Amino acid sequence: MLPNFAMTDYASQRKNRPKNVAHLSSCFTHMSYYTCLSHSTTADSTIIMQGFDPSIITRGCSGYLRQEFREHEILNDITRLRYESLLPNYIEGSTRNSIIRQYQQWKGEHYILNQVDIALHRSTRDPLEMPVVTDSQWQIIDKSRKKNLAQLPPPVTTYIPAKGTKVLNLKQKSNEIKPVLSKKRQNTINQTDDSPTGFI
Repeated sequence: MLPNFAMTDYASQRKNRPKNVAHLSSCFTHMSYYTCLSHSTTADSTIIMQGFDPSIITRGCSGYLRQEFREHEILNDITRLRYESLLPNYIEGSTRNSIIRQYQQWKGEHYILNQVDIALHRSTRDPLEMPVVTDSQWQIIDKSRKKNLAQLPPPVTTYIPAKGTKVLNLKQKSNEIKPVLSKKRQNTINQTDDSPTGFI
C-alpha cells in the first residue's frame, strides 16, 4: 500500500512535474486551469483525469478580473502622465478609487485609452463603475482611552461547545494545561521501542 500525495493547484506553483496529473473538474476558474496545466514539462506528460468544462477557458475572463485589468490600465496611464508632468495637480489621493474617479472626471467616464485591448473596452452594458470609498478616520488612542476600552463588557459570543466536550478555561496558566490521554495511549507512550515512527 502506497500513500497518495495530492496538492492543490496553487500549491503546485513554481514546480515542474515530469508527470503532471491534473483533476480539472474541481477547478472553477481559468486561472486554476492555467496553474494546474502550466507545470507540465511536456504535453505528453500531462494527464487530465476525467472530463472538464471547456467553457471555463473559452468564455472570457470574469467581470471582476476585467475590472481589475481596466483599473490597472488607468493607473498605469496616471503614473505615465505624472512622470511626464502632464497630470493636473488636483488628481491625488491615498486610495485607487479616489484617484481613478478624479481621472474619469478629467478625461470623461467613457474615455478609453488607445493601447487598451478591445476585450477591456467599456460600454453602457459593461461600464467601469468606481464606487465612492472613503478612508477610515485615524485617531491616536491615549492611555485614558485604553482604560475605558478595558472596562467594556466582553463581546457576546454565540459559541456552543459540542456535546461531551469540556470548555477550556482560557484564564488557566499554560503550564497547568495537561493533555488528557486514554489509558491505551498512555501505555503506548510509556513503552520504549527502538523502531522508527511512520512507514518502514
